[in-house]
Amino acid sequence: PYNRGMGVGRTVLALKKNGDEFDVSISLSPIQTAKGLYFASALRDVSLEKQSQADLIASEQRFRRMADASPAMIWITDLDGNTTFVNQTWLNFTGMAYPQALERQAWINLVHPDDRGHLFAEYYRNVRSQGAIVTEYRMRRASGDWRWILDQGVPLYDSNGDFCGDIGSAIDITERKLSE
Repeated sequence: PYNRGMGVGRTVLALKKNGDEFDVSISLSPIQTAKGLYFASALRDVSLEKQSQADLIASEQRFRRMADASPAMIWITDLDGNTTFVNQTWLNFTGMAYPQALERQAWINLVHPDDRGHLFAEYYRNVRSQGAIVTEYRMRRASGDWRWILDQGVPLYDSNGDFCGDIGSAIDITERKLSE
């Protein structure tokens, strides 16, 4: 006998007097008395927690569907500037697989060699200052040709107001650049 949760990681249902079922977590605690070993049990209604978790998953799925449907290349970085998310449009443009796109600094290898120096310096200057960034540079498309990109990013903050990275979008502006 030891203190433990019962059904951890599983749905455990309890029954209300009116016959409705609800989700509970159960903890068991042994109690040694002069009359022998007894167990105390505590049930906690976790219906709201389960609903909140389901709502969060649904919200994440909506975000991914929206981001993947966007014609813009969408990206998110952590507070050190490492990529943590790219949408399907970004993957289609670059020809990268999702895990490859999240490798440290993978995106910089897609930037034209003549544009890397100033872009890299500008981007990381803004990461440190936690400011918005707007840049134009050439990026290699999956087909191998170079395209002009307008990239815009803004800082992200967590619920405590602490900087946690950037979110941005990039669009192909090659036709505009050629007409200029």
